[in-house]
Amino acid sequence: MSDNFQLRIEGDGVSHESVRNAITNLSSPAFWSAPDTRKAVLARLPGYRLSKFQDCLPELFALEVVERYLLDVEGTVRWLGGAAA
Repeated sequence: MSDNFQLRIEGDGVSHESVRNAITNLSSPAFWSAPDTRKAVLARLPGYRLSKFQDCLPELFALEVVERYLLDVEGTVRWLGGAAA
């Protein structure tokens, strides 16, 4: 849950340690480049059409175009790395 002042994470098994472990995991570039993670994230991205040539690309590269437009993995890793420290 979030509002203008805080982010609150609730649920069964949620603790400071489990959140800290998740942040540590997400702050690793290896997490984002793992095939299973990439596949799961890309499957949830909308089918944006960003280029008239996008349909000509192999699916992997077409998804990468959308990924690079919608996600800032490097910035996320950098930000989470500061939060994990």
